Amino acid sequence: MKNILRFLFLSLLFKISLIASPEAQAALLAHDAYLSPPEFLLKYKSPEYELVSKKADKINFYIFSKKRELIIVFEGTNSLASIQTDLDLKEVSFLNNEKSRVHNGYFSEAKAAYVKLSPYLNKEKKIIIIGHSLGGAVGHLLAALLYKQSYLVQLYTFGAPPVGNEDFVMMIKDLPHKRYTHVLTLFLC
Repeated sequence: MKNILRFLFLSLLFKISLIASPEAQAALLAHDAYLSPPEFLLKYKSPEYELVSKKADKINFYIFSKKRELIIVFEGTNSLASIQTDLDLKEVSFLNNEKSRVHNGYFSEAKAAYVKLSPYLNKEKKIIIIGHSLGGAVGHLLAALLYKQSYLVQLYTFGAPPVGNEDFVMMIKDLPHKRYTHVLTLFLC
């Protein structure tokens, strides 16, 4: 019985540590970004920060604004319009660097989000950007834009597709980014 209680206690501590970790919190926000804007706002409403819902061009995103921190959470693919964004495969230059090429659909959304986010931007604030799938790709490009303007940025993406070529990657190689993906393994018998 004592060993069972010890196991349950250690399991509970492990789960609490996961919930408290920044990565677990980011994963939960990325998951909840698929809620409708009213549901998301109701779930996360708090007097500790200002919380607003915005729409980039085709996807929703949420801004948590605190005195020293800005958290931006993008929803992923969940509509016909967002699928159109995913399928806009044309490569365009990133920050007028012809060698650095990025996905046009994702970059268009990131630029639209940047415009709507600009009143909240402040170089004194740490900026945390979170997204899953399409939201991760758009978040990645928004983080790159902000990083190249010397904002303090931390990026968390979950199951996000690649967004640019090798030259783009080299331009932002020092951008703090926690990228989570699944690895599929095929076993042949």
